[in-house]
Amino acid sequence: MVKEFKVGTIFELGRVLLRCTKGSDCTKCYFFDKEISCTVFTSEMVGSCDSAERNDHEQVFFERVGEVCDNSEEDS
Repeated sequence: MVKEFKVGTIFELGRVLLRCTKGSDCTKCYFFDKEISCTVFTSEMVGSCDSAERNDHEQVFFERVGEVCDNSEEDS
């Protein structure tokens, strides 16, 4: 079972930071307009966005809020 993120949670997906945001505006979702159905991404990676399938019964979308910083390289 895929972890379901609570509304407002910011999390990493690869090098991208996403926020689980309350609402139903699919056009603002990070997974909107990918080459395959967004439900494949959400159901297998970040949990469902559909209120009928979520434990909290909230409709959500996954908003990109930034990128993960790589602090492993330090300036000399």
